[in-house]
Amino acid sequence: MLSAVEIPALPHAQLQSDIKAMSKRDAVKYLAATYPNQSERWFCRNLAHIQSLNPERLHDLIFHSDPTARTAINNVMKEQAA
Repeated sequence: MLSAVEIPALPHAQLQSDIKAMSKRDAVKYLAATYPNQSERWFCRNLAHIQSLNPERLHDLIFHSDPTARTAINNVMKEQAA
C-alpha cells in the first residue's frame, strides 16, 4: 500500500472542487486512495464535512491521529509480544 508521502497531494481547495463533481462512491474511493492513512468508511462518514471545510482545516482533519485507536493498537501489540 502506498503511503500519503508517496502520493502527491492536491491543494485542498482543488481537491474539494474535484470531489464535489464526483459521485459519493467515486469521491470516497478517490480520497481513500489519495490518503491511505484513513479508511473508506471514515471518508464516507465525513464526506459532507470534508466538502464544507475551509481548505486549511481540511489538512488537519484528514491527518488527525486517533489516540483511542493508537492506544488500542499498542495494547494488542504488547499482548502479542508477551
